[in-house]
Amino acid sequence: AEYSISAFDVPQAFTLLFTEQLPFFREQHGVAGHLLGGWELSGNYIAASGQPFTPQQELSEAIISGSPKNYYDSGFTNTFQGGDVARPFYGNRQGLRDQVGIYAFDFCKGVFGITPAPNAALPGACNTLITPSNQLLSLNALNPVNSNNFIFTGPGTQPGQAPRSAGDVRFIINGATSQQVFGTPFGNVPRGALRDAPQNIFNLTITKQTKITERVGFEVHLTAINALNHFNFSNVSAFTEFAGFNTFNGGFAHPEFTGAGGRVVWLGAKVTF
Repeated sequence: AEYSISAFDVPQAFTLLFTEQLPFFREQHGVAGHLLGGWELSGNYIAASGQPFTPQQELSEAIISGSPKNYYDSGFTNTFQGGDVARPFYGNRQGLRDQVGIYAFDFCKGVFGITPAPNAALPGACNTLITPSNQLLSLNALNPVNSNNFIFTGPGTQPGQAPRSAGDVRFIINGATSQQVFGTPFGNVPRGALRDAPQNIFNLTITKQTKITERVGFEVHLTAINALNHFNFSNVSAFTEFAGFNTFNGGFAHPEFTGAGGRVVWLGAKVTF
């Protein structure tokens, strides 16, 4: 079941390396020769596919607790990893990569810790007079506004509110209801199912070598890492519970919500003798 591509798989990668020593005034005679000679340009450009990452669940222990049996070794996992390792189920494999659905029962049991019932005092997603417990909801619309505590404030989280039904979601949260629907407690989303953002970076170095004497030289070099200041995102959230969350370090499958290293310029010099 874990047969998949490597986490280091980069199917398309293009690299260009170049070094150009300007041919003018190489002997550096006179003032003009020392100023205009000894220049060198070098750099590299990298364009590559993003690396694979695996959609997974962080709240799955609470959600799965509503199922007849806990098929995941939660004690071991919490001791050594700090979160469950359940995989979600596929909805529409051609759907948008950041769209996640969750069944009403699984949402109420896993997030609020309550069982859906015909009770007007319950959140709309948990009141079976408004929402059947087997209805598939849009987790994105439920809007987790706090990535640490998973506080949901979207439609359906307050009494009398009807939640938004899931549309064409790519993933479905692995919970008690979805396990019954799919007939297995183990999600069918494989390892490496999505890819991080591609890499696009150009580095450039300008070097000036000046001859002081026959044996002594002085070199100054200016290096710009990511000279064109492209966004090269540092990470991506792989946890499906972050679907709909849209601030820094949140947002399932949205690398643009993580850090992106900007241009860095270094200036250095050395004397050779």
